[in-house]
Amino acid sequence: MQLDNLKSIELRQVWVHETSDFSRWLSQPSNLKILGRELGMDLEIIKREALAGKFRADLLAKDTLTDELVIIENQLEDTNHSHLGQLITYSSHYETKNIIWIVKDLRIEHEKALDWLNRNLSEDIKIFLVRIELFTIGDSLPAPKFTLILKPYGWTNTRFRKEIEIEPLPKALIEFDKIKKSIVKPSLINFLNNLIQPDETYPKRELLDLYSKKEQHDSNYYISHPFQFKKDLISWAKLNNLILNKDYQNDKYNGNHKSGGIEYVTFNQ
Repeated sequence: MQLDNLKSIELRQVWVHETSDFSRWLSQPSNLKILGRELGMDLEIIKREALAGKFRADLLAKDTLTDELVIIENQLEDTNHSHLGQLITYSSHYETKNIIWIVKDLRIEHEKALDWLNRNLSEDIKIFLVRIELFTIGDSLPAPKFTLILKPYGWTNTRFRKEIEIEPLPKALIEFDKIKKSIVKPSLINFLNNLIQPDETYPKRELLDLYSKKEQHDSNYYISHPFQFKKDLISWAKLNNLILNKDYQNDKYNGNHKSGGIEYVTFNQ
């Protein structure tokens, strides 16, 4: 069997202008469906060049699966600051919960910024970064390809989720109700569930050391981010209706001075 190779071509060879060419093409229902399949949405155009004060959003759409508004900003270049600002401006104007930024490629600085926003904004606000590429096979016409390269924390493809039956996790395996309310690593939740006794006092460093012996991979993150380990101990305590109290013992200063002392934690009822 004879096969040919995919060949990538420059976006500007097909769409010279973002607004008059690419946005017009994307606003067609069949093309929005291609984008929607990649994201797990059913996108329906509301308006192209939608006014947002003195500015214009490339596309204002709706996800018919949730009946929520969607702002789509197109950029046939690498991500930049101005388009990031435009996204926030347009989204605030229409109070949209779904933000899609379509780009040629991603700068690492903007990847960190979007990831930070997805982790710290309200759970209702969802930001998606999508790469657009064009390919040909031999002498074929160019074919577009959308690739989701950054998504909100915990996002799954809604269409796919509706098409399959997901087997529920056994309760003995995981305490789902607790984990879905928290970003604490499941392995840490399981570790603390099996170890901690209310009103007992534990050296915080020894807790991390014991956890490291059981879960080396996950514990590497907490070793690099010790403040996050303390935050997640507090989160676990709240999930179990406990209060975390801390204390320092320092023989050198005959008291609870932090510098050089040992930090202890107690989970009180």
